[in-house]
Amino acid sequence: MLMEHSHFQAGIPLKQTPNDDDGEYTTTDLYEKLGHIYEYIFLEVEASKSVVARQKAQKNITELLEKIKEHMHGQSKVSCLN
Repeated sequence: MLMEHSHFQAGIPLKQTPNDDDGEYTTTDLYEKLGHIYEYIFLEVEASKSVVARQKAQKNITELLEKIKEHMHGQSKVSCLN
């Protein structure tokens, strides 16, 4: 159950501490996931690292999209998430 003082980002509840059970990710975890996505989309990645960068980005996009859908379900009728 989420506490009333939980912090949210994109509909995802964030942990206040790494041991917190009331959130999905710490702010550091979320920052790293978004950083991998940003790196693949916007930065020139060396050819030798592009496959790994793509795999990390795809994994993080899929994971975050599922979490966003899960937490936004029933709260809003956003057509791009349905």
